[in-house]
Amino acid sequence: MQAAKYYSHLLSPDQVVSFITTKHISEDEMLEAEACSWPIFFMNQVHGHHFKIINANTPAGSVGEADALISERNKILLRVRVADCLPVLVYLPGQAVAAIHSGRASTEGNIVGKVLWHFKNTYPSVETPVVWLGPCICFDCYQIDRETDLHFDMRGRVSGQIKEVYSNAVILNHDSCTLEEPHWFSYRENGTTERMYAYIGMR
Repeated sequence: MQAAKYYSHLLSPDQVVSFITTKHISEDEMLEAEACSWPIFFMNQVHGHHFKIINANTPAGSVGEADALISERNKILLRVRVADCLPVLVYLPGQAVAAIHSGRASTEGNIVGKVLWHFKNTYPSVETPVVWLGPCICFDCYQIDRETDLHFDMRGRVSGQIKEVYSNAVILNHDSCTLEEPHWFSYRENGTTERMYAYIGMR
């Protein structure tokens, strides 16, 4: 079976738009296919644990260094780029969305938990976020110490961080390894500078 050129309707399609590229389609081609011309907000990802909030006064384009974006605005797109790191898209029903880059360092810094704690403190009446965990390098492939054969589980760690904040969160796993499956870009495979792009925005 031929791999999809891109994946859309990743979470809550009636409330949000959400999609991710593969090797087989460019960012511009995907946006054209989705007929989406909303303003795009993106970040200079630095493998940290800080987020930025996109408000009514934030101009479209780059917002500087961050590893997560949050917004209450409708009809804008938040973007994260990855090639082995875990892309995380969050929808807090009726309130806000987030796009998160959770690589090893950001996962250890609990970037996803920090975004979700912000949501819980800001919108205490909403108890059930929908969280999409995208393709990333899997535990078996992500060896971080050859001598001790130590591996790192980004997906498992992030799932635990979500449950620490929202025990009843809806977690949607796109459980696919970027190193094992050829339609994804993988930095560990060949040091590529190419990336997948994942987007989320509220309708």
